[in-house]
Amino acid sequence: MANDRPLAAHEILDALENVSDNEEDYRERLICILPPPVDPDCLTDEDSGEEDNVTLNNLPRNILLQPAEVMIQGQIMVSDTEEEPSDSTGRTKRRRTYAWRKRDLAKNPVNWPDVQGACQDKRPIEWFENFLDEDVISLLVSESNKYAVKKNLPGDITTEERIEEPQKE
Repeated sequence: MANDRPLAAHEILDALENVSDNEEDYRERLICILPPPVDPDCLTDEDSGEEDNVTLNNLPRNILLQPAEVMIQGQIMVSDTEEEPSDSTGRTKRRRTYAWRKRDLAKNPVNWPDVQGACQDKRPIEWFENFLDEDVISLLVSESNKYAVKKNLPGDITTEERIEEPQKE
């Protein structure tokens, strides 16, 4: 049965409540209700009531009138397309409905190009100094001295000391 428009949340709820008890269909059903449009004249966009204690009996009218989808054991039950009236013309636009699936993202390998040129002539200590300014160095010195005091060691590092590259023997 093809629908010209998506079912509203209250229509889906009515249909689910009217399923006779003789039908032995105990599959899990999830209902996805689309959010209502934002009213620019409204001072707040918050719903009234508790979010943790939502039941079908305390949903506001504007939520019950929104388009909704029913998912029954992994199958989404909606029409293939929705028709919306266009603002500028009397024609209608078709909007696609997507069926989302839960799965892991595919990891694409990243190929990094080889760096060539004068940058390869730098020593590791020179690269390290490029990323540290005086604020970072003073923070490292301060935290290192605090750590040394906690370990009963002398906390006598100063910002004037520089890291020296170990000599190769």
